[in-house]
Order: sequence, then structure tokens, then C-alpha cells
Amino acid sequence: MTAPTTDPQEDIFTKKIRIGRASENDCCLQKQDEKHLVSRHHATIYIKGNEVQIEDLHSANGTYVNGIRIEQAILHPKDTVRIANKYALNMKNIFGCIPNFNTDECDDYSNEFEALKQVWDHYETHKADIIKKSQNKLQWGKTGLVSLPVFGFILLARIFKWNEWYFPFYIGLNTLLTSAAFFLLKDKKKDVLMKQLEIEFRKNYKCPRCGYQLRESWDLHHDQQNCPSCKAIWIKPVEPEF
Repeated sequence: MTAPTTDPQEDIFTKKIRIGRASENDCCLQKQDEKHLVSRHHATIYIKGNEVQIEDLHSANGTYVNGIRIEQAILHPKDTVRIANKYALNMKNIFGCIPNFNTDECDDYSNEFEALKQVWDHYETHKADIIKKSQNKLQWGKTGLVSLPVFGFILLARIFKWNEWYFPFYIGLNTLLTSAAFFLLKDKKKDVLMKQLEIEFRKNYKCPRCGYQLRESWDLHHDQQNCPSCKAIWIKPVEPEF
């Protein structure tokens, strides 16, 4: 996102799109805006050649580009523009006003989706590492908790020459301590680390266009090719060669 260097009203633009609640606007949001979040004359889009600019008209609830409130900004095909941070503009329709512009660029998020593979791989690798370390820690702790009393019991049995009738107590003690180990040695650090990893993962593993939360493996979403929510292109279709 780049702020324009000049006042767009000083230039001659090939097209101007007025946005607001008032009926005279080119893009009237009166019907959608039941809570009156949009100003009567909220913003204006200026198109000059291949350049698209947007200007907020001192609206009450602002104009947002990629989540940032702006006064003026140059727009790009993959930008997300929201009026009053609620109503998203269709960038395909806006850039479609430019002669000979390939509007498929507005939907092509294949590069951004490819980067999500690293997010998925990072999550899977670190999750496996946390689980492995926790299992190792639990195993060593269980071994220590169970072995010490058992060896002590065997030593006492030899010193006092206990007969075989005492060995059922050994079996019971071993079972009791094994069960206790699973409860007493629960790895709380693992739960904290897994929760932190899950929060970071969910924050970053989203559709790069609309923020739709992805939940399946990257390969499975790769096979879907498009976002089920906004229909953004994740994987470009292969062009057949003749």
C-alpha cells in the first residue's frame, strides 16, 4: 500500500467511482448499511490509466486498505478494501474498469498459498517434536517413580527373608505406582507449548485473501485449488499443451 504523491482531484481521471449511503453515489451502500456505519459521501475511487487510487472523504468510520485506516492510497489488485471496516469492495469490478486489464490477477493467490506450506510444515514438525520430548520425559519419570520403591521392596524381602506369599504385594505395588506415574508426571509444559503452537498456527494458516480459517493439511487444501469462502485461486489450473 502506497500513499499517492499528489492530490487525485488535481488530475484528470478516466473514471471516478463515488461510494457512500447517498443515492447519488455510483456505489450506494444504503440497503446494506442498516447500522448507518457508512457516511453519505464516504470515499471516492479514481482510475487514471492503469493506476487506481482511493480517497476517504473524512468519513466517520473510515476507509481501510489491508486492515489499515487510510486517507489516500494507491490500490493494487490483491488489496482488501473495506468501507467502515465492514463492507468489502469487489476489486475485480474496480480493476475491470481499466481497459485490457486481466482481472484474473485479482483472484490469483497461488504464490501466497504456496507460502502456507511452510506454515503447515512448521506446525507438524514442532508438534511432533513437542510430543516426542514429552513422551521421553514421561518415560524416564515413570521409570524412576516405579523402580525405586520396587527395588526397595525386593531389598527388604531379601533382608527379612520374606517368602513367596509377599510377592503378590510386589505385583500390586508395581501396578499402583505405574498408574500413579501417569497422573503425577503429566507434562504441563507440553500442554502450554501445544496451546502456544496452536494459536500461532491458526493465526497464520488462513486464506491469504479473505482470512478463511484452514483446518486440513496443506496438501488437501492444495487439491481444492480454490478457497471455499471467497473463491480465490490457490492453485493455477494447468494449461494443456498441444
